[in-house]
Amino acid sequence: MNKEQLHLVDAQKEYYISLEDILFCSSDGNYSDIHLTQHTIYKSIRIQIGKLWAMIEEKGKMVDHHLERIGRSYIINLRY
Repeated sequence: MNKEQLHLVDAQKEYYISLEDILFCSSDGNYSDIHLTQHTIYKSIRIQIGKLWAMIEEKGKMVDHHLERIGRSYIINLRY
């Protein structure tokens, strides 16, 4: 796993998601949907958007990831 990847664990699944592949993330309570540039969607991962944003900020310290939190429920990639 490199520095620019998020490692998410949900129930019995593990996800490795590259920061530059994230198109946007949306939240509904304790669950988040992560939409990637390859039209892949990770639906209903049990993680609050605030915790997801904290992980992105921690992993993205050394890279220009172009992600920004917009409001309470969205993280978007400013490139798109």
